[in-house]
Amino acid sequence: KIAKIVSTNPLATLPSVIGQIENYDKVSELIVATSKFFNDFAYDVLQYTLLLKLTSGRNSTQADGVNQMMWVQRLAVFIADLVKNSPKMDITNIVVYVVKTLHKGDTVALSILKELVSRVGGIRDLNEISWSRLVMLNSGKCLQKAARELILDSRDDYSKRSIDLLHDFLKLNALSEVIILLQNLNLTASTEHLHYKILSSKSDGMNALLWSFIEMVKYFLTDDQLVTNILSFDKLINEFNVPTQWAFHIWRDYFNQMLHRNEESSNMVDEIIRKADFRGVDLSNMSNDLFINFWRLSLYDVQFNKSMYDDEKTKIEKQLVEAKSSRRRAELNTKIQHIMSDCISHQKAYNDNKT
Repeated sequence: KIAKIVSTNPLATLPSVIGQIENYDKVSELIVATSKFFNDFAYDVLQYTLLLKLTSGRNSTQADGVNQMMWVQRLAVFIADLVKNSPKMDITNIVVYVVKTLHKGDTVALSILKELVSRVGGIRDLNEISWSRLVMLNSGKCLQKAARELILDSRDDYSKRSIDLLHDFLKLNALSEVIILLQNLNLTASTEHLHYKILSSKSDGMNALLWSFIEMVKYFLTDDQLVTNILSFDKLINEFNVPTQWAFHIWRDYFNQMLHRNEESSNMVDEIIRKADFRGVDLSNMSNDLFINFWRLSLYDVQFNKSMYDDEKTKIEKQLVEAKSSRRRAELNTKIQHIMSDCISHQKAYNDNKT
C-alpha cells in the first residue's frame, strides 16, 4: 500500500518520508523493504529527494564539533541499505555528490561512503581483530573465507551489488581520486588541534575507511580493471605523495602475481617499483632492496601456521561424518581437498621467501 501511494505521487510523499527517516531509526527498514515495489519514476524522485536533503546546508556535526548529527547517520544507512536491497535503485548522482564533496572534507560524504563500503561491500575493518583471525585472513583462500565468516565479513554474499556500486565510481573514473582524497583527509585528521584521544579516534576511523575502500576495490575488480582504473604504483607515490604502505597495499597482490608469472612480467614489476621516488625514507642503514622487499611481502609470505590448516581440516572432517546426503559429503570432501592444496601452496611460498 505504501509503495502504491509513493509511486502514484512521489514528489508529494517522499520528502515527508525521508524526513521521518531522519528522525526515527525503524522507519528506514520499512521504506527499504517497500522500495522494491516502487516504479521507475519513484526511484528517480527518491534519489532527487535524498540529494536535496544532503545538500540542505544543515549542520552535520553536533555542538562539540566532533560527533555527527543523527540525521546524517540515518540517511547514510538508508542509502546503503537501498543499494544493498533494491536492485533498481540508481545512486549515480549520489556518488557524484560524494566524490565532489570529499574535496571539501565533507563529513556527510564520508559517512555515506563508510556505510556503502561496510553494508554493500560487506567489508569488515581489522580494528579489534585477534591475532589468530589476522593470521587466518593472511593464509590460503579456505582459511580466509573461514576467518571472514568468524568476523562477520559478508563480502561474498553481495558481490553483484558491490560490483554494480564500483561501476558507478568507474563511470566517473573516480577510484584513484577517492583513494587519494581519503589519504589526504587522513593526513588532515591527524594534524588537527584536538585532544589526542579525539585525534586518535578520528585517525583510526579514516585509516579503517581507506583500508576498507581499497580492500573493496581489490576484491571485486579484475586485474585488468585494476590496471586500467587505478593510477600506477610510481604515479601514486611520485605525483600524489601517497605513502609507501598504502601504495604497496593497493598493488602488492597484483605485483606478486606478476612476479610469479614469467621473467618478462617480473622485470616489468621491478621497473615500475624502481621508478618510485621514496622521498623522506632514510636508506643509510638499509639497502634499497631490503626496503622494497619488506613492503612487497605480505603476512602470507612471511608466516606459515600448519596447525590452522589442520584445525580447519578436522572441523570439516567432523561435519563430513555427520553429513547424510551424498551431495553434502561431496561438497565437504572438495573443501578438504582445497584446504590441503592451500596448505601446500602456502608452505611452498613461505619456504621460497625464507631462502
